[in-house]
Amino acid sequence: MVAVQPVMLVIDESCCQWYSKLRNNDIPSLRWQVLIGSHLTGYDKTRGALTSEELKKYHVVSLPLDFLHAPEDAALICFTSGTTGRPKGVAITHSALIVQTLAKVANVGYSEDDVYLHTAPLCHIGGLSSAIAMLMLGARHILIPKFEVKSAVEAIDLYGVTSLITVPAMMADLVSLIRERDNGKRRESVKKILNGGGGLPLELIKDAMKFFPRAKLVSAYGMTETCSSLTFLMLCDPTGETSIPHFQSYAQSKCHSIYQPEGVCVGKPAPHVEMKICLDDSSHVGRILTRGLNLMLRYYDKISPRPSNDVNEVWFDTGDIGSIDDNGNLWLVGRSNGRIKSGGENIYPEEGHSSTSYTNIDSSCEVDYSNEFTTNEIFKSREALINWTREVGKRNGFVIVIKTSDAGVNGRRPRISFGCERSGSYRRLSKLEVLEDKGARKLTGTKKCGCPFLLKGQKLTTDGDWMVKVVCGVHNHVANKNMEGHSFAGRLSQEENEILMNLSNSSVRPKDILSTLKSRDARNASTMKTIYNARHRQKRVENKQKPDMQQLFGG
Repeated sequence: MVAVQPVMLVIDESCCQWYSKLRNNDIPSLRWQVLIGSHLTGYDKTRGALTSEELKKYHVVSLPLDFLHAPEDAALICFTSGTTGRPKGVAITHSALIVQTLAKVANVGYSEDDVYLHTAPLCHIGGLSSAIAMLMLGARHILIPKFEVKSAVEAIDLYGVTSLITVPAMMADLVSLIRERDNGKRRESVKKILNGGGGLPLELIKDAMKFFPRAKLVSAYGMTETCSSLTFLMLCDPTGETSIPHFQSYAQSKCHSIYQPEGVCVGKPAPHVEMKICLDDSSHVGRILTRGLNLMLRYYDKISPRPSNDVNEVWFDTGDIGSIDDNGNLWLVGRSNGRIKSGGENIYPEEGHSSTSYTNIDSSCEVDYSNEFTTNEIFKSREALINWTREVGKRNGFVIVIKTSDAGVNGRRPRISFGCERSGSYRRLSKLEVLEDKGARKLTGTKKCGCPFLLKGQKLTTDGDWMVKVVCGVHNHVANKNMEGHSFAGRLSQEENEILMNLSNSSVRPKDILSTLKSRDARNASTMKTIYNARHRQKRVENKQKPDMQQLFGG
């Protein structure tokens, strides 16, 4: 609010909590505060707050207004982390919203007959641009306070929803609830689903086709600065001539291209979008640039990135890298600036630890390993996901540990998060705090250095399938050249534990057991400590199975 200096603020009951805190701040530009809902009349009127009923009662009957035709002026300001990580207001023009509407009509099939469910928040460009498209078409809008899978499914059934947008996490929740609660009941009223904020795994696409059998499933790639969608990829169209999912044809096109594309296919640019790849070397991969009426006017209160009278002369750098194949499809390879996606929003991992100083870490050590941990693979169990994550970490020289684990009680879906063993920081002892006052601060962060690396896994179905996504792929320290000595990296598999115990029961020395395990797997990072700990754990298990008297006398 400080950045845009609003004149009027309109809130409803869902905003009451933060509104009461907001009133303690002085915002000079704010002249009117409108409270929607008659039950909110108890608020302090001395600050100029009006209810919507009072506003209707005292409104001015007629005002002399001059209407101007200004298609290239700002129509709205949408906040995003943009390409730098700091919240910025993106000024979007009337023309950008119009061409985005036309693109969605052409590629998704929005029409005046749609019943559109607002699953995405109106503060996000995806939800906002689709809402404006439906408004311009004259479609019906179904609003819910926020996305909750139960209320969303109930709204689909109650109002006969025909169109909605999702991100992968939303789609996973919808599929999971329909399968578990409704025994796979199909929602045949839904005819159009637009997915954004990340690609859908193959198994999730198949589930969506099963539970929404009449829905055209389209995936889009875009950002706030380009007024939402740049490209569209048809994943499935049941109204077409064939029932074979379209994403299979795109996968096959990779084999018939002049060169082998890298990354993930996100489809073809919309009719109003012009795109090109700025190559840095002789390869086909480079920075993804775009221009056209879809481009933002400017960041609010900053100089416009393009002259308003010459929109076609300035190219906008998306911050992503990729390539365009000979069929015109855009392939995303990665990010050129450390930006990552989570839930459809940009996240900048460097901001997560920029406020903390780690004197034993060189900032030049920061490397983004997002690509190594990004996968569309569906894991058949929690253990399979854990093993894959640790194996990828070990292969890249990092020890990946479990940070949190939620079994999914009380209706929650099971989840698990992974981090680097060097995440967090050591607690400073009170004795050292005394030394700080004397200017003799003692540093303790020799291992933990606040590494921001974070993965999140979640269960998709009751059958045990799991998926994982990268929340932050950055490690702020160098990779380990030798994993030996790391307790988590040296954990033994079930098979190795069985070998260890068999050899121990045969009185084989720990040193020889270690040699045997390393000879079986050259990447085994176990140490003598690993062997002793494993034997000790097994000893405790065996003791628990013995009678109390036998344990007492060591039998």
